[in-house]
Amino acid sequence: MATARHRVTYVPNTRLAKSAEIDLVDIDGHTSTIALDPILKFQMKGLGYGHPQWGQGMWKGELEIGGESFDPSTLDPLARENVHVQQVVRARQGDRTGIGVLEQLCFGPYRPSGFSEFLDGAKG
Repeated sequence: MATARHRVTYVPNTRLAKSAEIDLVDIDGHTSTIALDPILKFQMKGLGYGHPQWGQGMWKGELEIGGESFDPSTLDPLARENVHVQQVVRARQGDRTGIGVLEQLCFGPYRPSGFSEFLDGAKG
C-alpha cells in the first residue's frame, strides 16, 4: 500500500509553515520527497473562513452586503480566525522545481509538531 509522511517546520510563535517536506512512498517502498519553501502568505480570513459574522456559507438574506478591511501584518497569527492561511510555495522534487500552494489550518494539540494546546504556537 502506498503511504505518505510529512515534516513541517513552523515559524516560531505561530502555526505557519516555515518549510515542509512530504514523503511519498509507493507500493514497492520507494520514497520520493517533495520539499516546499513558502514564498508568500494569503490570509484566508479575507474569504470568510472562521469569521464570526461573515463566515463561509452563512445566510444573511437576499440583499445583505458587508465588508471588512484589515492589515495582515497586524493580525494575531494564533487567533482562531487567523490560523487558516495558504502559502504560495516553491516545490522541489529531485531536480524538478515548480510553484504550488500549501493550505494550512491546524487546531488542537499535535505532538509531532510540539503543539500541546488548542492554539499554542511553535517553539522557537
